[in-house]
Amino acid sequence: MAHLTLFNFTTRGSSNLVDYPISLDVIRAASTIMKEFDLSRRQPLIVLQAGLLFRVYLGWAPENFTSGSRTQISMGTIVQLAYSLGLNRDPTCFTITTPRQANLRRKIWHVLVRLDVLDSMIWGTTLSTDPTTYDTQLPTYEEVSCNLEDKSLERDIITSFPKYDALLSVCYKLTGIHLRVKGGHKLSEVTSLISELEVLCQRLLGTVKQGLKSDNFLDLLKLRILLFVKLYLVYNHYNLYLYYEAQQNPLQMYYFRKVLEIVMVDMKEFPYQAMNTEGNGFSLMFASILQVYLHVVFLIIMCIRSRFISTLYEIKRNPARFKHDSLLEYTKTIEDSDAALKTFSYCNLRMTRILGDRYKYSWILSKVHMNILRLYDDNLEIFNYNESKAVKEAVIDMSLEDIRHITTLTEGCIRANKFGPTPFGNESEEELIQEIQRDNLWHQIKKIFTEETVTSAWIDKSKYNNNSTITFDFDLFVNDINFAQSIT
Repeated sequence: MAHLTLFNFTTRGSSNLVDYPISLDVIRAASTIMKEFDLSRRQPLIVLQAGLLFRVYLGWAPENFTSGSRTQISMGTIVQLAYSLGLNRDPTCFTITTPRQANLRRKIWHVLVRLDVLDSMIWGTTLSTDPTTYDTQLPTYEEVSCNLEDKSLERDIITSFPKYDALLSVCYKLTGIHLRVKGGHKLSEVTSLISELEVLCQRLLGTVKQGLKSDNFLDLLKLRILLFVKLYLVYNHYNLYLYYEAQQNPLQMYYFRKVLEIVMVDMKEFPYQAMNTEGNGFSLMFASILQVYLHVVFLIIMCIRSRFISTLYEIKRNPARFKHDSLLEYTKTIEDSDAALKTFSYCNLRMTRILGDRYKYSWILSKVHMNILRLYDDNLEIFNYNESKAVKEAVIDMSLEDIRHITTLTEGCIRANKFGPTPFGNESEEELIQEIQRDNLWHQIKKIFTEETVTSAWIDKSKYNNNSTITFDFDLFVNDINFAQSIT
């Protein structure tokens, strides 16, 4: 992970360490070593710590593809190991008398709880922790119990645990409702929790614009939490919009506007500033959330475009259904908004493809997004082969004012994008070559990770290739590699 802090989203850092890359064989070796531990048996605390660090690395590694199922398996195994070690019980319940050891157990457990909830918010994974099954107290700051050399950093980190505890509690309750597959829940309970989450988010986390101006490690950590919560609110608001729309309730537009406000106003500057930030370590903290953001925005854009195109298709087929004073004006307004959303989707595709040079997840997303955009460019064929009932149900009921509001916000996002739309379908020869090279890169990496998985031949190969004596022409300590400091 320290080596990953040497790179930005699109460039490499200036440290001499960049010239000595870490081989993929190192990651494969670490994975193999972790598999050697029999996790079906009780293992010591140090194995849990190693597993947690490896899990964090996989979440940030450019060559790794993160998904809900992979997250569920890796996180579930670590949490169950923590339960077997009794980390869910406060150290005072045992004969642990060393303050440092007691505080370490508390910190590890509460980090696991927070990771579990954040994973569930983004990936929809089942929660592996349950507040009713643990009584581990929050860690406290005392110099005798510090686990870090940097005492001020230790104090700040420990202070953050109680600070965000109320926020964690609300997120836990909401994710629990989303995961429920049997039994119902009161709508008032959901809306109340969402309102409480919005208030806590504003009070404890501030705004995205404020967070992007910070260069302090803990402030950036707060920004990361804020982005998770914002995307989670988008998911909740959009679900409520669909629910109230089905009920023909005027509240539908209230929640739809909230979705637009978060995606196209609150978080508008995040992707562009993130891509241009040169501080070492920034990309390490925000790469995963940036990729998820671009995907969420794309999904929302395409959902709106589906509704708009369905409406235009139905207007041509059955204009008598629409009771507008000026159907021509209404049609033109929808077409303008759809065109703006289309351009915005190509802008996002450009950023996703740029990130695909370094991140496997972005490369996969760019392929998915390109195929979907190809289908939408030939939308008449799609709708000709769809059931007429499905097209009619997708017709959107939205006023001219609301449609124009979408257009205005979308055009603002397009102007803020410094990368511009990708020349999709009209790429230059150089861009086509880059695309082929990008595809070849990830196919080769996949081949490296999948070859000889049932043998240890690659380990022998690695030993053979690394027999040569390596000489370093620089002092390792000159660069003073410190993760917290490298963020700034």
